[in-house]
Amino acid sequence: MALLLSLTFPFPLSSSTLDAKSGGTSLSVEKKEEALKSPNGVFSAGFYSVGDNAFCFAIWFSNSHTIVWMANPDQAVNGKRSKLSLL
Repeated sequence: MALLLSLTFPFPLSSSTLDAKSGGTSLSVEKKEEALKSPNGVFSAGFYSVGDNAFCFAIWFSNSHTIVWMANPDQAVNGKRSKLSLL
């Protein structure tokens, strides 16, 4: 499944933050520590576990990990080889 978005803010599950402004940035569901972070650090974005080997792309508040938005929560992607690419 390919999901293409044009975002300039990140999503942290861990401590690894990616630069969404550079072309070709991607997030892999297998690298749960990768996330995008907003310039002011308020929001983070990345893959969020919604079940056993099931993930959705989501945006949350960085400090509380409270979900603000989730893409297709009823149609999660597989935990292997799923990737989000930012152009």
